[in-house]
Amino acid sequence: MQLDAIQAVADRYAAFPNVGAVALGGSLATGAVGPDADADLYVYADPPLSLDDRRTVVLADARHAEVGTTFFEPGDEWIGSEGRRFDAKFRAPAWI
Repeated sequence: MQLDAIQAVADRYAAFPNVGAVALGGSLATGAVGPDADADLYVYADPPLSLDDRRTVVLADARHAEVGTTFFEPGDEWIGSEGRRFDAKFRAPAWI
């Protein structure tokens, strides 16, 4: 997975003034990357990003997306236009 595509998504989140940090997690962060690895991003914002803001980031490059999932914690999952898979989770900076 190309890191420039991941950086582009992180930059789109970071452009919002209430976002304090965007962190890469999962297998890409640990170096245990398999052929089907997705990009796990953790977005720290206060106040939280609205669903409309999150949708704007995701739909900039998504061919399939689920925005507003809440199974484990607030998150979005999508497949980018080039087949890259992304998983974003949203947390408050106080969580750190």
